[in-house]
Amino acid sequence: PDLIVILSCCCSGIIGDDVETVADIVEGEVDARVLAIHSEGFGGDFRSGYEDAFRVLMDLMEPRGDLMERTINIIGAREGPTYTEWTEDLDELERLVHAIGGEINGVLCGGCTLEEIQRAPSAVINASWCYDWGQKLGDLMEARFGIPYARTGQPYGPALTEEWIMGVAVPLGLERAARAVI
Repeated sequence: PDLIVILSCCCSGIIGDDVETVADIVEGEVDARVLAIHSEGFGGDFRSGYEDAFRVLMDLMEPRGDLMERTINIIGAREGPTYTEWTEDLDELERLVHAIGGEINGVLCGGCTLEEIQRAPSAVINASWCYDWGQKLGDLMEARFGIPYARTGQPYGPALTEEWIMGVAVPLGLERAARAVI
């Protein structure tokens, strides 16, 4: 793999395993990036763990280079063994972005590739899958890389769908196409 992530657990946290050193050693022995993320259950709550993981993953991102025209990142995804969001919601976001003439770089971090994470700062804008979960990553990426963040909620219903589409379309210069879709 291109990336290996070592997640600590309650046992490793209790006995004080130095997962960062393990990651550094292993990275020298394999042909992959190796990261350590503290995820012991007693060290915080779900939200703080989610945000800590994004901070670590941001270190994989390359500096903001030439912008990828008409390209966005969908942020705030929580895909895993059990979905906490409906995958059909993501299907609809992809449909809307493509309908206005935009492209999606990646869904951070719901099934995205290492390459999508690395080039994420060169997208024109970040847009939410879930505003609540995407807000922290959007704020962090805006502060570190200068990538704007469309602060909209999920496009449920006509008014919120229009708000989400326009929040993406205007920075991409696709307002006319967005009005036609709406």
